Amino acid sequence: MPVLMLAVYWLFRDNWLKFLLFGLLAISIHTSAFIFLALATATRILQRIDMKYMIGVFVLFLAISAMGISVLTVWPAHPNIPSPYEIISYYKDAADYRTGFRPTFALYNTLWLAVILALRYFNGKEMTGNSDVWLKLYIVASCLFFMWFALPYSDRIGNYSWILIGPLLWAYSQQLKSKYRIIVFSLFLTANCLIMLA
Repeated sequence: MPVLMLAVYWLFRDNWLKFLLFGLLAISIHTSAFIFLALATATRILQRIDMKYMIGVFVLFLAISAMGISVLTVWPAHPNIPSPYEIISYYKDAADYRTGFRPTFALYNTLWLAVILALRYFNGKEMTGNSDVWLKLYIVASCLFFMWFALPYSDRIGNYSWILIGPLLWAYSQQLKSKYRIIVFSLFLTANCLIMLA
C-alpha cells in the first residue's frame, strides 16, 4: 500500500515518470494495484468536476447498489475477459462470504464522507488542490466498492476507499484544536474496530 499511495501521490503532482515507476512497482507486488491506479487516473482526469456533483455521483451509485444492480450487471461478456467470479475464485472459502447489499459497509463509507465534508466546510475556507482530489478519489473508490457488493470479498475493494479516510481526516482537520482532532481520530479508530466485526 505505501508504494501504491506514492504512485498516486506523484500522479496528483503531475509527475508522470514517478507515477509510472511506482505504479509498475506496486503492480509487480500485487496485480490488484492496477484497480486503484485506474481509479486514481480517472479521478485525475475528472478532478475539475465540482464537489457537489461528485457527491451526487456517490449518492447515485449507493442507490443503484441498494437496488441490487452490481458490477455483475454491467460486466462485459467476452471470452477473453475473465468474469468477476473468476477473478476472486482463488479464495477457497468464497462461497461462505456474505454477498448482496451491505448496509454496514455503505453506512461506514457514507458517514465518513459526511464527517470529512463537514470538516471541509467548517475550516472556514474552501479546501482545494490535493486535498480535494484525494477526497474525489475516495468518492470514486467508494462507488466501485458499492458496485462490488454482489461478489465475495467485496471488502478487498473497500480497502481502496478505507485507506484514504485517515489521511483525509488529517488534511481537513488541520485548523481544529488539538482536543477536537483527538476526538475525531478516536472515533475513527473505534469505527475501524467495529467495521472489522461487521
